[in-house]
Amino acid sequence: MIFNILRSQYLTILGMAERLVQKTFTFHQNTYVFGVKHAHVYKKLFINELNKQFQIRLIVNYRSVK
Repeated sequence: MIFNILRSQYLTILGMAERLVQKTFTFHQNTYVFGVKHAHVYKKLFINELNKQFQIRLIVNYRSVK
């Protein structure tokens, strides 16, 4: 009798722990995917900004050489 109660409580706690781990893993997985997507966007923005700065420097250098 006591063994069955303890066993059912153990299985309940085990099930709750498993669900918690799954939720946590899903959250971190979604966060990782979200972060990777935004990293690509930031990388593109950064490269675009570098290209603009480089083009501005080329124009300034070209004008100063004339």
